[in-house]
Amino acid sequence: MKKVQRLVKAFTDEQAARLGHITVGQIRYWDRTGFFQPSMAFENRRVAFSRIYSFEDVVALRVLGELRNEHDVPLQHLRRVRDKFQMGQEAWAEEELFVHKKRVYFKTEDGNFVNSETDEETLPNIPLRKVIADVKKEARDFGIRGKDVFGKVSKNRNVARSAEVFEGTRIPIDMVKEYFDEGLTTNDILKDYPTLTNEDVDAAIHYFGIRAA
Repeated sequence: MKKVQRLVKAFTDEQAARLGHITVGQIRYWDRTGFFQPSMAFENRRVAFSRIYSFEDVVALRVLGELRNEHDVPLQHLRRVRDKFQMGQEAWAEEELFVHKKRVYFKTEDGNFVNSETDEETLPNIPLRKVIADVKKEARDFGIRGKDVFGKVSKNRNVARSAEVFEGTRIPIDMVKEYFDEGLTTNDILKDYPTLTNEDVDAAIHYFGIRAA
């Protein structure tokens, strides 16, 4: 049976860590200390699915993961670079980075390499285009679902902390109720969760006995 591929745009902390090639412990520590926080999050981070990362977040996390875990760049140095250049966290997914002796450099318009601590100029770079392409490919793998699972609900103790989810995903079905409780629509849900279908939303509506907006 032919499978439908869609690009997932919202990721849990576990999915973001997997795609970012970092540990769940790292991603939660970075959130807790304010170094890198998810685009959407509940104030109480202890509840399930309290951190939701965008695709751009995941690309930035992949870059930071490579800097920390492959090039051994100290987290304190990354904080100093961020503060000196007044970088928003989205900049990690937008700037072309260079690494030398565990330090990060940026290439300026005049061709010079700069960072917060040194002027050295012979630097290997982080290939941002490849990072983005790799994350897209792996994200699509998360979104592969056969039509035979559309509109179905499953529960597995190894998936999403045993919550009831849409089959073939890690997305809890009670997310639909939360959206409708906030006055949002089916289109809003499908926009934020493109791996879902109308059949999935209808199944959740029937399950909870709710009326769509």
